[in-house]
Parts: sequence; structure tokens; C-alpha cells
Amino acid sequence: MGDTIAAIATPPGLGGIAVIRVSGPEAETIAGRIFRPKGAISRLRSHTLHAGTIVSPSTGEIVDEVLAVIMRKPRSYTGEDVLEIHCHGGYVVPRAVLEAVLQAGARPAEAGEFTRRAFLNDRMDLSQAEAVGELITAATSEGARLALSHLGGAVGARIAAAEERLMDLLARLEASLDFGEDEGIPAREGIADRIQEEVRLLNDLADTYRTGRLYRQGAGVVIMGRTNVGKSSLLNRLLGETRAIVTPLPGTTRDFIEEAVDVVGLPVRLTDTAGIRPTDDMIEQAEHVKLEIADWSALPEDEVLRSELRKVLERAIGELPEIYRAVMLLRDVEELSTEETAQVLDVNTDTVKTRLHRARLAVRQKLDQYLRHSVSVN
Repeated sequence: MGDTIAAIATPPGLGGIAVIRVSGPEAETIAGRIFRPKGAISRLRSHTLHAGTIVSPSTGEIVDEVLAVIMRKPRSYTGEDVLEIHCHGGYVVPRAVLEAVLQAGARPAEAGEFTRRAFLNDRMDLSQAEAVGELITAATSEGARLALSHLGGAVGARIAAAEERLMDLLARLEASLDFGEDEGIPAREGIADRIQEEVRLLNDLADTYRTGRLYRQGAGVVIMGRTNVGKSSLLNRLLGETRAIVTPLPGTTRDFIEEAVDVVGLPVRLTDTAGIRPTDDMIEQAEHVKLEIADWSALPEDEVLRSELRKVLERAIGELPEIYRAVMLLRDVEELSTEETAQVLDVNTDTVKTRLHRARLAVRQKLDQYLRHSVSVN
């Protein structure tokens, strides 16, 4: 980490302010090359905003009027010297300021590199580093609250406490084996019970992952059923707006309609689907295939379309990575149970479920591409 990195730290787009972040041993030197403070300042004071201008190191022209702050190590996000430049927002100015920084000696930062440096410099543990991404991508206030708790070190503190207790148990156990009770070392009674208690506490901690994943990734809810039973009306009611067209005619919904909704802090992806009914309509038939992709018998009765869709499905499965293709063939073609598939592949059932979900998703995407092409051609 001997080099200095830089990147625009704010999202692209129109806005009043953008922030360019610079981190590394040359951060303050770069500030001296491109930042011209207002007033006579011999050295920028750490953790203090200074007004001034950014000039191009190649031409000397003024790029923008800015506020700049230097944060000297170790009191910075990355644990290194950090320079932040607050310039005007938009598309042009932030890029021009970043270009000046790069010309002055920095290199473009990789995705997540500032947080990676913070982790490597012991500014945060791994759970906190992961929480940074969770907080940024949180879709609900409850998800942000959980991420902020992790960022504060709640998970890391519980793991560290468990590690300390286990190390104490290990020391006691080794001492009892080496010296015995005759030399004043406590007996080994009760150690097994304490270990079991630690296992229980760690399992409880691991179980919180599922809850955290739900708040991070959201839950998928598919509204499906026969035609004209109120699926689209239910979607509109849950969203509080008219997102899906509602008519008395069967088959109004022809494709998936997806919308996100906040349900008591949990992000939920609602999907409205075409009603299930016998039909000669190619698009509706295709929707049923996508809904029941695991069942080869769900292919439509029309022989031409059935043949083409089968080819697409077989090609899509053939293009899957081996670990996913094997799961899909065993579960969806050979119709083995999840437990039987896990035994054949020598993996646990959770792995089978995860790989099957990803395989089906990839196949659905291939089928979607084919259907869009077919409809556009016709």
C-alpha cells in the first residue's frame, strides 16, 4: 500500500456537491501541488476545512473553487493520510478535479479499496468492512439500523468475547493435562459443559445471518393463481398505487411485473404474474414455463413452440457451470429430492438449494432473451 489512490466518493449525476477522496502517503503532497488556499497558510491544519481553488498541474488553470480537508494518519477512515476535496457536483467538474489529482501523482482506486485499506490498517474488522457495503445498499431504515450496528463493531465484539473465553478454556485444559490437580491446577470437570455453551452461543450468532440477509437482499414474493382472481389488484393495493392494469378480461397481465415495497422495515420484491389457465397464446404459455421451469411437463402443447423452447432450455442448461448444471439435472430432470441430490453430490442441502436457485435464475434469463426476440420478430 505504498501508492496513493483517488476516486470520486459521491454518486455520479447532477447535484450541488461532489467529494473526491485521496488516500496514501502522497495525499498531502498532492494537496500542495493542486490546492491553492485562500489566505496565507503555510501548512493545512488537519481535520479542518480550507477554502481555495484547484488548479491543473499541467496547465495551471483553475479547475474549480473548493473546500479541502487533510486528515493525517492515523485519525482517518483508511488509517493513512487522507485528502478530501469538496467541489461542485455534476458530471464535468468532479471528473476534472479527479483528473488533476491523478496528474499530481495518485492512481485510480479500485472498487472498495478505501475500505480494504481501512481493514488492512486495523481501522475496522472484517464484519465492519462488510457492514459498510450493507449500510450503503440498505433499502429500508431497519436494514440501515442493522448495518450501522455491525459497523459499530457489535458482531466483532461478540466474536472477540467468544474467542477470549475459548482461549481461557484451552489454557485450563492444557494446564490440567500438563500438571494435574496435585500442583494446584483446577480439575477438568465442567469444561465440556462450558464448551457446549460456547457452541450454542456461536450457533445463535450464526443464525442471525439469515435475518441479516433478508434485510440486506430482501424477500421475493410471487403473486400467482388463476386468471381474474385479483392478483394485480392485490399488487396495486400493497403498493398503494396503480402499477398493474386491472380489467375484467382474463389474461390482462402478460409478463412479470416487479416492484419493491417496505414491509415493516423488510424490503420485499413483489412479482405479479400472468394467470394460470389453458391458452393458445404463445406469450402466456411462455409465462407458465418460466413460472414452472423446474417441470419439463410445463412446456406448452404447441409442438413448434414446445420444440423451440425445449432447445432453448437444453442449451441454457448446457451453458451452466458444472456445479450448477449437475444440481439442476438431478433435481429438475431426474426429479431427485433435495436430500438425495445432496448425497449424490456430497454437499449439504443448503448448498443444493442455493445452486439450484442460481441455475434456475440463469435458465430463466436465457428463456426471457429468447421470448423477447421471438415477440419482436413476430
